[in-house]
Amino acid sequence: MLWDLAIKNLFRRKLRSLLTILGIMIAVQLYLLMSGVVTFYRDDTRQQLNVFAGKVFIQEKMEGMMGSVDFSASGSNLKNETAQELMGLEGVNPSASSPVLFVSLARSSVPYEPPSVLLMGLLPGHEQTLLSGAEAASGRLVLAQPNSVILGLKAAGHFQTDGSGHPVKAGQTIQIEGETFQVAGVLKADAQLLNGAVIMPLQTAQRLYERGSTVSAVILAAAEPAQANAIKSRVESRHPDLYASTQEDFTKNIQTIMTGLQTFFQAINVTVLIVAAVLITIVMVVAVMEQWREIG
Repeated sequence: MLWDLAIKNLFRRKLRSLLTILGIMIAVQLYLLMSGVVTFYRDDTRQQLNVFAGKVFIQEKMEGMMGSVDFSASGSNLKNETAQELMGLEGVNPSASSPVLFVSLARSSVPYEPPSVLLMGLLPGHEQTLLSGAEAASGRLVLAQPNSVILGLKAAGHFQTDGSGHPVKAGQTIQIEGETFQVAGVLKADAQLLNGAVIMPLQTAQRLYERGSTVSAVILAAAEPAQANAIKSRVESRHPDLYASTQEDFTKNIQTIMTGLQTFFQAINVTVLIVAAVLITIVMVVAVMEQWREIG
Protein backbone atom coordinates (compact mmCIF):
# COMPACT_ATOMS: atom_id res chain seq x y z
CA MET A 1 0.00 0.00 0.00
CA LEU A 2 2.62 2.54 1.05
CA TRP A 3 4.90 1.58 -1.84
CA ASP A 4 2.01 2.00 -4.29
CA LEU A 5 1.30 5.48 -2.92
CA ALA A 6 4.99 6.39 -3.04
CA ILE A 7 5.35 5.34 -6.69
CA LYS A 8 2.09 7.05 -7.63
CA ASN A 9 3.22 10.26 -5.90
CA LEU A 10 6.60 10.04 -7.62
CA PHE A 11 4.99 10.36 -11.04
CA ARG A 12 2.31 12.78 -9.90
CA ARG A 13 4.86 15.38 -8.74
CA LYS A 14 7.35 15.05 -11.60
CA LEU A 15 9.19 18.36 -11.03
CA ARG A 16 9.65 17.74 -7.32
CA SER A 17 10.78 14.16 -7.98
CA LEU A 18 13.27 15.36 -10.62
CA LEU A 19 14.73 18.00 -8.29
CA THR A 20 15.01 15.44 -5.48
CA ILE A 21 16.83 12.95 -7.68
CA LEU A 22 19.11 15.72 -8.95
CA GLY A 23 19.92 16.81 -5.39
CA ILE A 24 20.79 13.26 -4.35
CA MET A 25 22.96 12.78 -7.46
CA ILE A 26 24.88 15.98 -6.68
CA ALA A 27 25.39 14.85 -3.07
CA VAL A 28 26.71 11.45 -4.19
CA GLN A 29 28.97 13.07 -6.80
CA LEU A 30 30.39 15.49 -4.22
CA TYR A 31 31.01 12.61 -1.81
CA LEU A 32 32.88 10.62 -4.48
CA LEU A 33 34.85 13.72 -5.52
CA MET A 34 36.06 14.42 -1.98
CA SER A 35 37.01 10.76 -1.50
CA GLY A 36 38.87 10.80 -4.82
CA VAL A 37 40.84 13.93 -3.87
CA VAL A 38 42.02 12.32 -0.63
CA THR A 39 43.01 9.15 -2.50
CA PHE A 40 44.89 11.18 -5.13
CA TYR A 41 46.88 13.11 -2.53
CA ARG A 42 47.69 9.92 -0.63
CA ASP A 43 48.94 8.10 -3.76
CA ASP A 44 50.85 11.16 -5.01
CA THR A 45 52.69 11.66 -1.72
CA ARG A 46 53.52 7.95 -1.58
CA GLN A 47 55.16 8.23 -5.02
CA GLN A 48 57.10 11.31 -3.97
CA LEU A 49 58.35 9.59 -0.83
CA ASN A 50 59.74 6.72 -2.91
CA VAL A 51 62.25 9.16 -4.44
CA PHE A 52 63.86 9.59 -1.00
CA ALA A 53 64.09 5.93 -0.06
CA GLY A 54 67.57 5.38 1.38
CA LYS A 55 68.50 9.05 0.88
CA VAL A 56 69.19 12.06 3.08
CA PHE A 57 68.02 15.54 2.02
CA ILE A 58 70.21 18.32 3.46
CA GLN A 59 69.56 22.05 3.46
CA GLU A 60 70.49 25.10 5.48
CA LYS A 61 68.53 25.61 8.69
CA MET A 62 66.07 28.44 8.22
CA GLU A 63 64.30 30.45 10.88
CA GLY A 64 60.76 29.16 11.45
CA MET A 65 61.34 25.68 9.99
CA MET A 66 60.25 24.10 13.30
CA GLY A 67 61.36 20.61 12.41
CA SER A 68 59.80 20.54 8.95
CA VAL A 69 61.53 20.45 5.59
CA ASP A 70 61.04 22.71 2.58
CA PHE A 71 61.75 20.55 -0.47
CA SER A 72 62.31 23.50 -2.80
CA ALA A 73 64.81 24.78 -0.19
CA SER A 74 63.78 28.38 -0.79
CA GLY A 75 66.37 30.67 0.78
CA SER A 76 68.85 27.86 1.52
CA ASN A 77 72.44 28.45 0.37
CA LEU A 78 75.26 25.92 0.69
CA LYS A 79 78.76 26.27 -0.71
CA ASN A 80 80.00 23.80 -3.28
CA GLU A 81 82.85 22.90 -0.92
CA THR A 82 80.37 21.93 1.80
CA ALA A 83 78.39 19.85 -0.69
CA GLN A 84 81.51 17.97 -1.80
CA GLU A 85 82.48 17.34 1.82
CA LEU A 86 79.05 15.90 2.56
CA MET A 87 79.22 13.60 -0.46
CA GLY A 88 82.47 12.19 0.92
CA LEU A 89 80.98 11.12 4.26
CA GLU A 90 81.22 7.51 5.34
CA GLY A 91 78.35 5.39 4.06
CA VAL A 92 77.46 7.73 1.17
CA ASN A 93 77.30 6.51 -2.43
CA PRO A 94 78.73 9.57 -4.24
CA SER A 95 77.75 8.36 -7.73
CA ALA A 96 74.06 8.37 -6.71
CA SER A 97 74.29 11.64 -4.74
CA SER A 98 74.37 15.24 -5.92
CA PRO A 99 74.19 18.86 -4.82
CA VAL A 100 71.02 20.45 -6.20
CA LEU A 101 70.06 24.01 -7.10
CA PHE A 102 66.33 24.76 -6.99
CA VAL A 103 64.74 27.73 -8.80
CA SER A 104 60.98 28.26 -8.94
CA LEU A 105 59.81 28.94 -12.50
CA ALA A 106 56.04 28.91 -11.88
CA ARG A 107 54.12 29.02 -8.61
CA SER A 108 51.55 26.43 -7.64
CA SER A 109 47.89 27.45 -7.58
CA VAL A 110 47.46 25.40 -4.38
CA PRO A 111 48.75 26.93 -1.10
CA TYR A 112 51.70 25.17 0.61
CA GLU A 113 52.39 23.07 -2.49
CA PRO A 114 55.81 22.98 -4.22
CA PRO A 115 56.17 25.26 -7.27
CA SER A 116 54.18 24.14 -10.31
CA VAL A 117 57.36 24.24 -12.43
CA LEU A 118 60.64 23.82 -10.54
CA LEU A 119 64.11 24.02 -12.08
CA MET A 120 66.56 21.52 -10.60
CA GLY A 121 70.25 21.77 -11.38
CA LEU A 122 72.32 18.70 -10.54
CA LEU A 123 75.56 17.03 -11.55
CA PRO A 124 75.50 15.41 -15.04
CA GLY A 125 75.71 11.65 -14.70
CA HIS A 126 73.87 11.80 -11.36
CA GLU A 127 70.38 12.03 -12.85
CA GLN A 128 69.18 9.01 -10.88
CA THR A 129 69.58 11.00 -7.67
CA LEU A 130 66.16 12.41 -8.51
CA LEU A 131 64.94 10.07 -11.23
CA SER A 132 65.36 6.68 -9.56
CA GLY A 133 62.61 4.49 -11.00
CA ALA A 134 61.29 7.19 -13.37
CA GLU A 135 60.63 6.31 -17.01
CA ALA A 136 60.94 8.40 -20.18
CA ALA A 137 57.95 9.18 -22.37
CA SER A 138 60.38 10.26 -25.09
CA GLY A 139 64.16 10.65 -25.43
CA ARG A 140 66.73 9.70 -22.80
CA LEU A 141 67.01 10.81 -19.19
CA VAL A 142 70.65 11.85 -19.55
CA LEU A 143 72.21 15.34 -19.39
CA ALA A 144 74.78 14.79 -22.13
CA GLN A 145 75.43 18.47 -22.97
CA PRO A 146 75.64 21.72 -20.95
CA ASN A 147 72.46 22.91 -22.67
CA SER A 148 70.53 19.65 -22.15
CA VAL A 149 67.34 19.55 -20.07
CA ILE A 150 65.01 16.81 -18.88
CA LEU A 151 61.38 17.85 -18.47
CA GLY A 152 58.50 16.49 -16.44
CA LEU A 153 55.23 16.11 -18.32
CA LYS A 154 53.69 19.24 -16.80
CA ALA A 155 56.85 21.24 -17.47
CA ALA A 156 56.82 20.02 -21.09
CA GLY A 157 53.33 21.46 -21.42
CA HIS A 158 54.44 24.70 -19.75
CA PHE A 159 57.11 25.29 -22.40
CA GLN A 160 55.02 24.54 -25.51
CA THR A 161 54.89 27.72 -27.61
CA ASP A 162 53.31 26.70 -30.93
CA GLY A 163 49.75 27.12 -29.67
CA SER A 164 48.86 23.47 -30.33
CA GLY A 165 48.50 22.64 -26.65
CA HIS A 166 50.77 19.60 -27.07
CA PRO A 167 53.78 19.33 -24.71
CA VAL A 168 57.27 19.62 -26.18
CA LYS A 169 59.07 16.37 -26.97
CA ALA A 170 62.63 15.13 -26.90
CA GLY A 171 64.75 16.71 -29.63
CA GLN A 172 62.88 20.02 -29.56
CA THR A 173 64.28 23.23 -28.08
CA ILE A 174 62.94 25.55 -25.39
CA GLN A 175 63.89 29.00 -24.10
CA ILE A 176 64.87 29.58 -20.47
CA GLU A 177 66.05 33.05 -19.43
CA GLY A 178 66.71 33.88 -23.08
CA GLU A 179 68.94 30.85 -23.71
CA THR A 180 68.14 27.87 -25.92
CA PHE A 181 68.10 24.39 -24.43
CA GLN A 182 67.77 20.99 -26.10
CA VAL A 183 65.18 18.67 -24.58
CA ALA A 184 67.04 15.41 -23.94
CA GLY A 185 64.03 13.57 -22.56
CA VAL A 186 60.50 13.95 -21.22
CA LEU A 187 59.30 11.98 -18.20
CA LYS A 188 56.14 9.92 -18.12
CA ALA A 189 53.35 11.15 -15.87
CA ASP A 190 54.55 10.83 -12.29
CA ALA A 191 54.09 12.42 -8.89
CA GLN A 192 53.84 16.20 -8.61
CA LEU A 193 57.49 16.34 -7.55
CA LEU A 194 58.73 15.27 -11.02
CA ASN A 195 55.79 16.33 -13.21
CA GLY A 196 56.85 19.96 -12.97
CA ALA A 197 60.62 19.33 -13.00
CA VAL A 198 63.07 21.08 -15.32
CA ILE A 199 66.38 19.27 -14.77
CA MET A 200 69.60 20.73 -16.15
CA PRO A 201 73.37 20.52 -15.40
CA LEU A 202 74.26 22.18 -12.11
CA GLN A 203 76.94 24.51 -13.50
CA THR A 204 74.57 25.72 -16.22
CA ALA A 205 71.88 26.48 -13.63
CA GLN A 206 74.37 28.30 -11.39
CA ARG A 207 75.53 30.46 -14.29
CA LEU A 208 72.04 31.09 -15.62
CA TYR A 209 70.74 32.32 -12.26
CA GLU A 210 73.99 33.89 -11.02
CA ARG A 211 74.33 31.59 -8.04
CA GLY A 212 78.13 31.44 -8.24
CA SER A 213 79.42 28.42 -6.32
CA THR A 214 76.36 27.86 -4.12
CA VAL A 215 73.59 25.28 -4.19
CA SER A 216 70.20 24.96 -2.47
CA ALA A 217 70.56 21.48 -1.01
CA VAL A 218 72.40 18.18 -1.16
CA ILE A 219 70.81 14.77 -1.69
CA LEU A 220 72.93 11.96 -0.29
CA ALA A 221 72.22 8.36 -1.30
CA ALA A 222 73.28 5.78 1.28
CA ALA A 223 75.39 2.90 0.00
CA GLU A 224 72.99 0.74 2.02
CA PRO A 225 69.44 2.07 2.64
CA ALA A 226 69.66 1.14 6.33
CA GLN A 227 72.57 3.59 6.74
CA ALA A 228 70.45 6.68 5.99
CA ASN A 229 69.83 7.51 9.67
CA ALA A 230 73.54 7.07 10.48
CA ILE A 231 74.44 9.50 7.68
CA LYS A 232 71.88 11.97 9.01
CA SER A 233 73.52 11.80 12.47
CA ARG A 234 77.00 12.38 10.98
CA VAL A 235 75.76 15.42 9.04
CA GLU A 236 74.08 17.00 12.07
CA SER A 237 77.08 16.37 14.34
CA ARG A 238 79.54 17.96 11.90
CA HIS A 239 77.25 20.73 10.67
CA PRO A 240 74.80 21.90 13.35
CA ASP A 241 73.74 24.71 11.00
CA LEU A 242 72.32 22.20 8.50
CA TYR A 243 69.01 20.34 8.57
CA ALA A 244 69.02 16.70 7.41
CA SER A 245 65.88 14.72 6.57
CA THR A 246 65.35 11.07 5.72
CA GLN A 247 62.35 9.36 4.15
CA GLU A 248 61.00 8.80 7.67
CA ASP A 249 61.10 12.55 8.39
CA PHE A 250 59.30 13.32 5.13
CA THR A 251 56.69 10.71 6.01
CA LYS A 252 56.02 12.25 9.43
CA ASN A 253 55.65 15.74 7.94
CA ILE A 254 53.31 14.53 5.22
CA GLN A 255 51.22 12.48 7.66
CA THR A 256 50.69 15.63 9.72
CA ILE A 257 49.50 17.49 6.63
CA MET A 258 47.38 14.58 5.40
CA THR A 259 45.67 14.25 8.80
CA GLY A 260 44.45 17.83 8.52
CA LEU A 261 43.31 17.33 4.92
CA GLN A 262 41.52 14.09 5.72
CA THR A 263 39.71 15.69 8.67
CA PHE A 264 38.58 18.56 6.44
CA PHE A 265 37.35 16.33 3.61
CA GLN A 266 35.68 13.89 6.02
CA ALA A 267 33.78 16.80 7.55
CA ILE A 268 32.56 17.73 4.05
CA ASN A 269 31.55 14.14 3.34
CA VAL A 270 29.61 13.85 6.61
CA THR A 271 27.84 17.15 5.86
CA VAL A 272 26.94 15.90 2.37
CA LEU A 273 25.48 12.68 3.79
CA ILE A 274 23.46 14.60 6.39
CA VAL A 275 22.09 16.98 3.75
CA ALA A 276 21.13 14.04 1.51
CA ALA A 277 19.38 12.29 4.43
CA VAL A 278 17.51 15.46 5.41
CA LEU A 279 16.48 16.03 1.79
CA ILE A 280 15.09 12.50 1.47
CA THR A 281 13.31 12.80 4.83
CA ILE A 282 11.64 16.09 3.89
CA VAL A 283 10.43 14.71 0.57
CA MET A 284 9.02 11.57 2.21
CA VAL A 285 7.28 13.53 4.97
CA VAL A 286 5.70 15.93 2.48
CA ALA A 287 4.60 13.04 0.27
CA VAL A 288 2.98 11.23 3.22
CA MET A 289 1.26 14.40 4.47
CA GLU A 290 -0.23 14.97 1.03
CA GLN A 291 -1.60 11.45 0.96
CA TRP A 292 -2.62 11.03 4.61
CA ARG A 293 -6.32 10.66 3.74
CA GLU A 294 -5.63 7.87 1.29
CA ILE A 295 -3.39 6.18 3.84
CA GLY A 296 -6.15 6.50 6.46
